[in-house]
Amino acid sequence: MKFALANLIVLLIGVTGYFFVRERLVGDLYKRQRVELNQLAQIVRSTFFYNHAYSLAKNIARLDEDLKLSLKKNQMHPKLANKLQLLREDIGASIVYVINRGGKTIASTRYDEDKSLIGENYGFRPYFIEAMKGRPYVYAALGVTTKLRGIYYSAPVYSDKNEILGVFVIKMNAESFDFILNSSTDIYSLVTEAGVVFSSSRKDWLFYNMPHFKDPNLKIDIYQFGNRSEDTISDLRYSDGDKIAKYKNKDYISDYVKINIYGEVWTLLSLSEYDSRMHFFVFSIYGLSCVIVFFLANALVYSFERLRESLKDAKQANEAKSIFLANTSHEVRTPIAGIIGLIGILEEEENLSENVLDKLRLINGLSNNLSQIINDILDYSKIEAGKLDIDYIDFNLRDVIDTQLTPFLFIAGKKNIQTELYYSEHLPGLVNSDPHRIGQILTNVLSNAVKFTNVGKVELAVDTIEIENVKYIEFICRDSGIGVSKKEIQKLFQSFSQADSSTSRRFGGTGLGLVITKELIRLLNGHYKFESEEGVGTTFTIRIPLLAPQGMVRIVEEQRIQFDPSKYSVLIAEDNPINMTVAKKLLEKMGFTLIEMANNGAEAYDKFLRGDFDIIFMDCQMPVMSGYTATQKIREHEKGKKAIIIALTANAMVGEREKCVAFGMNDYVSKPINRNKLTALLNEFFS
Repeated sequence: MKFALANLIVLLIGVTGYFFVRERLVGDLYKRQRVELNQLAQIVRSTFFYNHAYSLAKNIARLDEDLKLSLKKNQMHPKLANKLQLLREDIGASIVYVINRGGKTIASTRYDEDKSLIGENYGFRPYFIEAMKGRPYVYAALGVTTKLRGIYYSAPVYSDKNEILGVFVIKMNAESFDFILNSSTDIYSLVTEAGVVFSSSRKDWLFYNMPHFKDPNLKIDIYQFGNRSEDTISDLRYSDGDKIAKYKNKDYISDYVKINIYGEVWTLLSLSEYDSRMHFFVFSIYGLSCVIVFFLANALVYSFERLRESLKDAKQANEAKSIFLANTSHEVRTPIAGIIGLIGILEEEENLSENVLDKLRLINGLSNNLSQIINDILDYSKIEAGKLDIDYIDFNLRDVIDTQLTPFLFIAGKKNIQTELYYSEHLPGLVNSDPHRIGQILTNVLSNAVKFTNVGKVELAVDTIEIENVKYIEFICRDSGIGVSKKEIQKLFQSFSQADSSTSRRFGGTGLGLVITKELIRLLNGHYKFESEEGVGTTFTIRIPLLAPQGMVRIVEEQRIQFDPSKYSVLIAEDNPINMTVAKKLLEKMGFTLIEMANNGAEAYDKFLRGDFDIIFMDCQMPVMSGYTATQKIREHEKGKKAIIIALTANAMVGEREKCVAFGMNDYVSKPINRNKLTALLNEFFS
């Protein structure tokens, strides 16, 4: 019966294929286009608008004394001229300049070799007007003087008496937009809220108007993009809703996404050429395929049945593994978060003896070791899912090495093991790679070296080496530990494996450290060499390629609250009393005073109905009602102002943030709570 049904289905597909193929073809192209469009939108938003220039403008305007002195004297201070030029070169800005309160430019870097903006008046520009109101502002426009597009980041400059002296402006070159949009054969255009084409892979579309994507309530500002912005693009027509566009007698599949840019809603438009003559060609191939499938159907149906059963078993096993990892993460991280949080509170108590502090540090170290085991499991899960990210930034290499080495010096001292660190005199201070992943590699390597060494010493040598014009950072870790035989080495780099089963019982560990290390080295385009002799020791050599520093170091410093926490009411929903205490203490130290607590999701929902909360910290897994359900119910009954809901979760699995957002939460923080990360997150919402 199944075989006869399969033959009938194949016949029906062949007859109806022509009517199906057009929609399928358009649909497939549309899906591919949507994926590329979303990726490009993320690049445009993060690279060109939400970048370091915005925070730099605010910080320099707030802190630079030469800038304030120049505005007070209404002329450029010599030191300020050098600073502006250095800043322009460091961040690749188009122009950096200073405007006094009357709108006149008093200091500026040069453009077009010998030209400057000094003396020009920009008092009519929105970025000046808004900054003079005390608001940092981001503005995209065509330069009135330079006639070049740019993104203007402006910030008010205050005197010691909190009076606005003028405005500090960084203009970033927008020409690189076109380079990004030209990376595809499709037509891409970035359209402002007023419907003006700000960037496009078609140069002849720049600054023309697209009424199809214009907010009818907005009036075009000719000072922003020039007179051309009142003209529309001729020969561009839409049909079939927004999906099909015709331009110069050619059909295009059209798609667009909206991008929120500092309160304005811009449009990223994509037009992909579509040849309708392809229908017949595809249908011919499709018909031939149907004939072939007809003769193979019987064998395929039988094979499919067997494959479906195998896939079902594999899917169930994979789901069981994911559930197990998620539950393990939550159940273990929850008490660890409480322990680490309480230790942090105790360490800040006064009059503690050094002996007590040593014991607290030891407990904290053990807790972090257990947390690292959980992180190994989670990283392995991310590697399997192909979602382990690499973040290339400039950083100080020695700082990373010293940070990773410090806890192992303490452990080695307890075991009476000698430790030696060798830095090459040629070692650069500033390098470009992923400091977190390099630190993770060092942690795993040093952990194994110290763990498996009972007598002797552990050495770490750090040097640079150049191979075929590629510069590498080389780590050589030697130990006089137990070593492994040659036949057992391969097992070390297999998941959940150690040289022999007794090793785990004697020394502990998940057997994932070296597997993760190997994958991290691969993701960083590096390579390694592992040499060991049983009873003698091990030498682990790692080489990671280094990129040239970009000149901007991401300074990791203590985050500071950029708003008044005492003005915001907070609800903490947490069923674990220890974690609730830790969270409450942390928020109080950050300056929050209006704090209420709930022991489960139902209680949180009830308090929400009776109160008015600005921020809700919601534990995801709670009795009576989960945090997910409570969030959904809160969102359903919210009126007017919406509360910021931040998930508190001990589940750091891949996809957890997406799950939280899908249930209506704004973001999430994992346990144990990192104060710096929480402060940065809250600043995003309230600063």
